[in-house]
Amino acid sequence: MLYELKENSLNALSYLTKRIRHSSNTQPLSIEFVCGFHGKSGGPIAIASIANGLAKVFNVNFVLTATSFYARLLSSEIKFTRNIDFSKDVYIVDLSADENVVRQIKAHNKLIILTIHGLRNALHKLNNEHIDNMLSLADKVHFVGQVQQDSYQLTADSFFIIPNSAQAVNKSKTTSNIGVVGNLDEPRKNAATSVEIGLRSDCEKIHLWSTSKQFSGDPRVIHHSWENDKEKIFDSFDVLVFLSQQETFGLVIAEALSAGIPCVLSNIDAFIPFQPCPGVVLIEESEQANAHSLINQLMLEKENLRPQIQTFFNQHFSQSIVNQQWHEKVIELSEAK
Repeated sequence: MLYELKENSLNALSYLTKRIRHSSNTQPLSIEFVCGFHGKSGGPIAIASIANGLAKVFNVNFVLTATSFYARLLSSEIKFTRNIDFSKDVYIVDLSADENVVRQIKAHNKLIILTIHGLRNALHKLNNEHIDNMLSLADKVHFVGQVQQDSYQLTADSFFIIPNSAQAVNKSKTTSNIGVVGNLDEPRKNAATSVEIGLRSDCEKIHLWSTSKQFSGDPRVIHHSWENDKEKIFDSFDVLVFLSQQETFGLVIAEALSAGIPCVLSNIDAFIPFQPCPGVVLIEESEQANAHSLINQLMLEKENLRPQIQTFFNQHFSQSIVNQQWHEKVIELSEAK
């Protein structure tokens, strides 16, 4: 209960500060975000990044209350509002948005972009009827990767793909450690396997961010709770090991690449876009027994790989690249409406 009160207080403080600091944007195209889920997870982080990027060019509103997690994520360029304004040009809604509200937006003949950050039958708790209704109301559906289209099987003209972006992490420390990052309490993150492989490697320590569980009593394994400071996380290790069994994108991987960190990843569809990057290795489950040798090799090559990895990140997942894609897509869809 105390934790929840603290979280809501921090959200409210960010809400009030940014609302006061907001100054009017005079750009002609106006956008409003209407989302149903406002808790702490990867979806809101990704959607907030989209909103922040669009606010650099367009007039952006975001419907939220003072206790919303979004209050801490959104930039001061975005206007916070409690009520929906049906006079905007473009509405970006998430899959969990209130269907009746989206129908009202549709009745005003507005452009509706449905941004989806999970798979059709996974990574959310929405029923199929609601999903189908939301898909029917959208003018266009946004996916962050091809793996989502493989799951939803939409017609080619009804969706577009723009990946998530990551804010570049300024890594200033060098170690001989490996790291595992994410909500590691979730079984699908497969953290126990990453720990087992790490313990067979020559690494000095294994940092687990973030978890409330104890995956090992070995003194080399360091358990951490949730941490907002990205530099603190990525300064603690030099090779990311992430053997998740199911993902939509892999934001932590993009963040690691921004810091120039090599990665050992599970060979799942969501991680295929990272495979061309130097220093990124995707392994099958059958190869995990020998994965410790890959960790050792990447640890030795990390300094030479760092600039190549960062170049790949800048070309594919940097905020400037992804923001440009969103700016162009919103203009394109608005002109076609």
